[in-house]
Amino acid sequence: MNPDKVVIRRLWVLISVLFSIIAGMVGGILAAATGSTVAQAFVAGAATFAGSVAVTLGLLSALGLLKDTEPR
Repeated sequence: MNPDKVVIRRLWVLISVLFSIIAGMVGGILAAATGSTVAQAFVAGAATFAGSVAVTLGLLSALGLLKDTEPR
C-alpha cells in the first residue's frame, strides 16, 4: 500500500474526530444553556460526539475515502 494513502486516510479520520469533538462541545454547551445539570450536559455532549463520529466515519466510508483500493 502506498504510504501516502495511509497518511491521507489517517488525516480523514483525524478530521472526523476533531469535527466530532467540536460538535460534542457545542451539544454540551447547548444542553447546559438550557438549564441541564453538569452531568446531563456532559452526557448530551458525549452522545453528540458519538453520533457525530458514527455519521462522519460512515459518510467517509460510503464515499470510499477509507477503502483500500490496491489489491493485496
